[in-house]
Amino acid sequence: MKIRFTTKEVSALVISALVLGFVFGFDDGRKVFDFSLWFSNFLLMTILALFSLIIFVAAQKWTACKYGGNLEYSVWKFRRWGFARSSYLHRKGEGGQKGSSISWIPLGIIIPALFAFLSEGYVFFAVTGMILISSKARHRLGKEFLGLTDFEYSKIAVAGPMACIIFALILSLVNTLSVAVVWLIKINIALAIANMLPIPLITGSVAFFGSKFFYLFSFVFIIFASILMWYINFFFVIFFALILASLLVTIAYYFGEVK
Repeated sequence: MKIRFTTKEVSALVISALVLGFVFGFDDGRKVFDFSLWFSNFLLMTILALFSLIIFVAAQKWTACKYGGNLEYSVWKFRRWGFARSSYLHRKGEGGQKGSSISWIPLGIIIPALFAFLSEGYVFFAVTGMILISSKARHRLGKEFLGLTDFEYSKIAVAGPMACIIFALILSLVNTLSVAVVWLIKINIALAIANMLPIPLITGSVAFFGSKFFYLFSFVFIIFASILMWYINFFFVIFFALILASLLVTIAYYFGEVK
């Protein structure tokens, strides 16, 4: 099962990595600003972010291939504010009339950078990309449905954040954590959590609308694993995160059934 990235996807990953490099490297921790030192830190963060993004998207692509689908990654963008045809953003024409629809607005560049700038580097909003999942009927021969099911869509989407959090957990096993490794853990945690938010077009919304209970289980697991990994060892993190996620999903399911 080969995982392939198109030229457009490679460009989108590089752009996303540069944005995240700015987000994570905005505050280099130095009291006196030195451009050369800041820029070297920015390059380090960009490289770490690119590596993490490849893990994120590769996991989603591998899962999509497993279920007979295809996944495309691009920079998060939009040009409409609703579902109606009239909800596209338009340029102003002559005399105030509605003109042609505007080009895509790159939210994946603007919003993360804005959060970093306004918070002075303290808020890591690591959402730069969106995914488009499609099914390949010829690859689903023998399966019950020719198209991907909602649950399969959810599993494909969740594969990215889950791969990042598992990678972060593995890195936490290193006895002596260097600065680069600590930042690599932080970047993967930020990617996992931020991209699980149910924001339109990004991974979290695909997972949420595919299966709400699976989404809840995965998100809770990621949250607890992100917190616990700094205090207890790998196996206890997995155990307690699974227990807590299962408990909350059971409670949510019970109250949902009661209503």
